[in-house]
Amino acid sequence: MVHPPDVRLGETTMVDWTGLPLRVASCLPRKDGLALLDWQGMSGCEGRQRLQEEYVEWRVVRDPDGGVRRVEFTTELADFWRVLAAHAPAEALRVAATFAGEPSLPAAALFGSTDPFAAGVSPEDREAAFAAAMLDEPGPYNSGDRSLCCMVHPSNTLQALVTLLSAAAFSFVTGEPAGCAPAWQTIPLLSGAAQDGRGSDPVLVERLGRLAFEGRLIGIDDPVGMFIVGVEHSRLHRPDGRPVPPEWFSFGRGMAAGGAADGRARYRRLVLEVPPGEGLRVSDLVDTATEQPIAFGCQVADLVQLAVVLKVSAPGALKEHPRQCEPIPRPADGLSCAGVLDAWADFRAAGAAR
Repeated sequence: MVHPPDVRLGETTMVDWTGLPLRVASCLPRKDGLALLDWQGMSGCEGRQRLQEEYVEWRVVRDPDGGVRRVEFTTELADFWRVLAAHAPAEALRVAATFAGEPSLPAAALFGSTDPFAAGVSPEDREAAFAAAMLDEPGPYNSGDRSLCCMVHPSNTLQALVTLLSAAAFSFVTGEPAGCAPAWQTIPLLSGAAQDGRGSDPVLVERLGRLAFEGRLIGIDDPVGMFIVGVEHSRLHRPDGRPVPPEWFSFGRGMAAGGAADGRARYRRLVLEVPPGEGLRVSDLVDTATEQPIAFGCQVADLVQLAVVLKVSAPGALKEHPRQCEPIPRPADGLSCAGVLDAWADFRAAGAAR
């Protein structure tokens, strides 16, 4: 059943952060963290599946000498692609082919041994076949080998997003005078729905808590999803010192600012590639903030601005009292590095095995 939008949710607001997984960059020396995030491994996207946790994932296309030629980003939800594959398999194949730059794809590329067009194959059969071929053990059209189709990290799902937003949309009042508790104090109370040390979760928790503290109704804007809303292109310079033009970044699968009712651009895909004829590659570009050439996709992720788009009411629409909590001591270090260090050990072992 489709419900009409709540007319009280008359204001659009974005909560934004950048795409570099801060937890990984903080738990390891920077050069090690950057290499780990781009780790291909046996699965073809080991670093992506385990550590690209900021609601954006990427692949890096390299030349035979290892130079970076192209970096692609996606915020496409696997939840959307499950439904598309189940109910519109031809469209799923068509769109996935455009991601790979190929004229068409065989059904096996997305559905494995299942023929999605065969008589008697149900939507549930097609969804299960898609999940097995593209999500559980991603094939070349979602591993980054030939393309990215949608996100695969377990934190980058619709369920994880809704769980986080729902948990965060409560006010925790603390201190004297009463105020809205900071994220570091609220996150331990959310039963694992959010994780400290990320770029996204603390920002979302603090912003949602503030909106709830103001007594606002909160909803997710339509279409639901995570979006790329901008990129700090001016931070990238060519070897001669000239800034990279914004046209070198190509946005897709979304809408420009002029097409959005709120005047804010939002996209699900982004590609950085130097145009032919420039005589350069992405790895020739330099990040002026770090003074380092681009060697990894996560360096570009640090320039990418992500957002979730919310619809909110005016303050005071909700009259319930905010939830109360006792002040807790600030932890010496709320950062959880266990998963990062485990991945680093596996990365080192895989390198030694080669």
